Amino acid sequence: MADISAGTPAASSSDGPTNVDPSEGARQRTWSSADLAAGIIFVLLGLAFALGSLQYEMGTLLKMGPGYVPLSVGLVLCALGVGVIVKAFVGPDRTADLAGVSDPQGAPREFGRLQWRPTVLVLAAVLFFALTFEGLGLFLSVFGTSLLASYARPGTTAVQALAPAAGLTVASWLIFVLGLQQRLPLLGEWLGG
Repeated sequence: MADISAGTPAASSSDGPTNVDPSEGARQRTWSSADLAAGIIFVLLGLAFALGSLQYEMGTLLKMGPGYVPLSVGLVLCALGVGVIVKAFVGPDRTADLAGVSDPQGAPREFGRLQWRPTVLVLAAVLFFALTFEGLGLFLSVFGTSLLASYARPGTTAVQALAPAAGLTVASWLIFVLGLQQRLPLLGEWLGG
């Protein structure tokens, strides 16, 4: 057994800091500040969606009103947030693994660096879809959105980007136009559709 009075660490683990209670020799639980922060953000966003949806008509399951889906999404987001908060206290602390920083003294850990390429390209893909759907139509806007999002992953080849883009375009047409009978422009206004 390690000498605790001399300041020698009693135990160590790759899951994060571990402390030994000198009176009992039992391992104390650690908690993940990153999971706790993420869980709180999920709950707050879920509550915002759920409360915002209450000003709209709910409808029924078969005839949903404009507030039904936002309320459902908000409640699911709250439930996920609660699950992440529970995991922060029950599961192992993986913050050190994520950030590449190991601090056995329990000092605050840094979050990992922001990956700019995926962040910018995924945001660009969402904006591309929002700004071009009516102008280009379903086919080209879904295809372009998928291409942009595919290149967010470094090292993506043309085949790795084109195959999912084509597949998602066909799937969108099958689901929304044929299956759900939605009147969506296949070719937009900019292309004479």
